[in-house]
Amino acid sequence: MFDNEKSDARRFGGDMNITLVLHDEEVTNCPHPHKLYVQRLRTQEEKLISIPEFVIGRSERADFNIRDNKMIARVHAKIHYAHGKYYLKDVNAANGIFINGKRCPPYSKSLLADGLTVHLADEGFAFYIDSIAKRKV
Repeated sequence: MFDNEKSDARRFGGDMNITLVLHDEEVTNCPHPHKLYVQRLRTQEEKLISIPEFVIGRSERADFNIRDNKMIARVHAKIHYAHGKYYLKDVNAANGIFINGKRCPPYSKSLLADGLTVHLADEGFAFYIDSIAKRKV
């Protein structure tokens, strides 16, 4: 084995009996064991969240563009995947994020559970987690 192969083996936990510690950016780039879907309740529009940082907002660049609701900020919320779980991040939009009727603190992260309904301003969204193993390809 060449030195660079030994280095790779150590780095990736191969043959060297070393535990690999992943940093957040490495974890978010791993294939997701579950798929997360977000559904806009008013229109029933549904999106698959398949990237490490998914943006919901009014901006044309948002991954889930809500252009017909002026209460939604250009970037209203972000969804992150880390350590095997999905999180909803409040980005301090003026009209806020509400879970169970309570406003989330600015810049807070909330764990997304299957079937959870949240409101971004006055717009309702539901989140559904579907295991890849349960889906037929």
